[in-house]
Amino acid sequence: MSLTESKQGTPITNFGGNVSFVPKYRYKPQNEAQVLDLLNQHPNGKIRVVASLHSWSDVVQSEDVIVDMSHFDSIEIEATEAGEVRVTAGGGCILRKLLDTLHRQTNSTLPTLGTVKVQT
Repeated sequence: MSLTESKQGTPITNFGGNVSFVPKYRYKPQNEAQVLDLLNQHPNGKIRVVASLHSWSDVVQSEDVIVDMSHFDSIEIEATEAGEVRVTAGGGCILRKLLDTLHRQTNSTLPTLGTVKVQT
């Protein structure tokens, strides 16, 4: 879906099936400029970000604007001078990808893990 397309009438339902809603607009930006553009298009709108929809909470619910951040799945790994590993993961990064990349490149893992590796 391009930045300006909407899927009016298409419901969004979370993983558990306890939250379902129909937003007026759905966006799937591919870069920061597109995110800023859609924020400018909806200065007074209720904007919520979705990813894998694993939360049982209704905090994601919006009848106005939904932003899917799945294209923001980058992983940056750096070693500090003190020998620590620092990781920056994009908001759309799937936990399994992060864990696999971190282990492959550094033989490390995260200090705490979510229970569902397909969540973002």
